[in-house]
Amino acid sequence: MKNKNLKFAAIALIVLVIISYVFFVRPYHMRWGATEEELTMPLPGDVFIHPDAIISTRAVTINASASEIWPWVVQIGQDRGGFYSYEWLENIFAADMHNTERIIPEFQQLRVGDRVSMQKDGPSSDVTLIEPKRALVLDEGWTFYLQPIDDHSTRLIMRYPWDFENNQINKFYYFIIFEPAHFVMETGMMLGIKQRAEARD
Repeated sequence: MKNKNLKFAAIALIVLVIISYVFFVRPYHMRWGATEEELTMPLPGDVFIHPDAIISTRAVTINASASEIWPWVVQIGQDRGGFYSYEWLENIFAADMHNTERIIPEFQQLRVGDRVSMQKDGPSSDVTLIEPKRALVLDEGWTFYLQPIDDHSTRLIMRYPWDFENNQINKFYYFIIFEPAHFVMETGMMLGIKQRAEARD
């Protein structure tokens, strides 16, 4: 009887965790910081997003102008300025990430077709669209968008798509591993950009 009760309690706990994640946690982190308007507003990278992709849209206010934020955005990359997120966590997985605390002049030029490295000797994303001081779009529509509020504050809006390609293994990996991990790392990156841009003085 005791073993049955423990088994029932374990199953109930798992079900409770799943329900909490699906109905409370996931809706929060898929739209972290974004307003209703920002969730639906068209962004330059939308044209590259597959119609069946799952999309997250996140946003944060940065107390700096778009022109002050842009240099931090344009120099992202493992072999460039880093991703400004949790360096120690990325390096657990051998990313060899080194986040800079300064704007690096030689990394301020980025062109369509250039590759942005995610990990040393690992995957990279191609630059598909650039609008200087406004938008950077990587593979399949991952968009960094700067929306000025006034001369001294800007919304950084990020939209990320994931296309399953009708692959069940891909789907399992996305929901169980990638989606929660990406939330942690992307919001960390957004806050890292905010911290650096606001520390300009």
